Amino acid sequence: MKNPPSIRQELLRSLFRSLVLLYAAGSLVIFFIVQEAIERRTNELLRQKLRNFAEDTRVFPEDMPGRDFGPGMVFHDFFDWEYGQLFNNKGEPLKTSAALKGSTLPFRIVQERTIPVENMTLPDGRPGRVGFLSFRPKTHRRRAHEFRNMPPPPQSSPPPPVHLSVAIPVGDERLTLRILAFTLLSTGVVLGAAVYFIVRYQVEKSYRPVEDLVDLTNTIQPDQLSLRLPVDEVPVELSPLVGQFNTLLDRLETAFIRERSFSANIGHEIRTPLTELAALLGNAVEDLKLDEPEESPEEVYSDANEICQHMNRLIEVISSIHQAESGRALVSVAKVDPCSVLQDVLALQEAAGEGIEIRDRRKPELREIDTDEILLKAIFQNLVSNAIRHSRSGTPIICKLENKEDGGFHFEITNTPENDLESADLQRISEPFWQKDSSHTDQDNFGLGLSLVEKYAELIEAKTAYFLKNGKFVASLQVPDLSDMEDFEDAGVS
Repeated sequence: MKNPPSIRQELLRSLFRSLVLLYAAGSLVIFFIVQEAIERRTNELLRQKLRNFAEDTRVFPEDMPGRDFGPGMVFHDFFDWEYGQLFNNKGEPLKTSAALKGSTLPFRIVQERTIPVENMTLPDGRPGRVGFLSFRPKTHRRRAHEFRNMPPPPQSSPPPPVHLSVAIPVGDERLTLRILAFTLLSTGVVLGAAVYFIVRYQVEKSYRPVEDLVDLTNTIQPDQLSLRLPVDEVPVELSPLVGQFNTLLDRLETAFIRERSFSANIGHEIRTPLTELAALLGNAVEDLKLDEPEESPEEVYSDANEICQHMNRLIEVISSIHQAESGRALVSVAKVDPCSVLQDVLALQEAAGEGIEIRDRRKPELREIDTDEILLKAIFQNLVSNAIRHSRSGTPIICKLENKEDGGFHFEITNTPENDLESADLQRISEPFWQKDSSHTDQDNFGLGLSLVEKYAELIEAKTAYFLKNGKFVASLQVPDLSDMEDFEDAGVS
């Protein structure tokens, strides 16, 4: 099985790899810049030597027959380079330095005032560089006393061009580059090792707040859910994560509190009818010992049946909540007319609200939507039933049903509560078994109606809201058209 990736190791590798690549790229740039500078300096030195030779070369007029120079012509020059050779237009050597020892240099006829340079291997096998220059030697006229008792020199045409090839060794240049390359490489190895440990230390140091958070998180036990991680003491990059974790702890703590309350309420709701049933049966047993029992068997059976029905109804409601929470309730999406569903619910509930007036304010142009008719009807039943049971006598219940612009519909039911609700009560109003007045608990009312509404609404992607308006309690329901929700269709719900 492949080990999961480590952020610390990935960060260490990435930083070290980036620094190595950066150093390698910088070293290459430095190497090529130095190489280019050395080559440019060497080429300029070679060109300057060629220019100096051309400047210092002279030829006597009598040595100029008006044709190309021959091998026997004499030149006054400063030909003191290690490797040099002078050619005429035919490529015949006119002068050769002694260091060539019978070897020749490349011959090139180039355009005047241009000095090309190229690499070559010198006669002794060393690497070198050769430059080429074509020029016309300057004439040297003898002074008057040199021509005493001699006829004046004849006028002659300009001397023909000559072609010079000069080479210099570049061993020192290449040695310098090798030393530079070795220095950069060895420095890179030493720096690489140093950078690795520095980067590793910095990564460990940067990761330390995460380890502290992990240690602090491990100290939070189920009985310490009130603890929170310090948002102000962590790096800015971890603040959103810590904030979300604290929010999760808030929700988890609330869920644990509700779970404990739910368990305690279930125990109370089940224990009460069982106690009543035990007392009823105990009294019945005692009555059997009497000649004239206080209650007839029919009354005992009827009371026991009511208690059993109460417990059966409680178990059914709790089972419905569990199925809705676990998502195992079957959702069947089809075309539904919300107006017709609400009309059926109101017709069934009106009989239960003695002295309660239900005002139906449905919009006639309501359209059909795709949703679950059974769940929608159950939501309407619980909302209307809750309003009827908790409305003050003589006050109306107002139902509103209208289309939404983005699809679906909006349902709102308003009633005047029998007990004065406060804003704090709205936070708990959908909790299982919670009631403002516990005296309303009976065979069919356990304080679970709005809890079922919340769970059923989640299954059909509906949104609920409860608020107070001018002393009245308002329950709001936003039901979407599931045909417009791709995520719901992808969930495989039929």
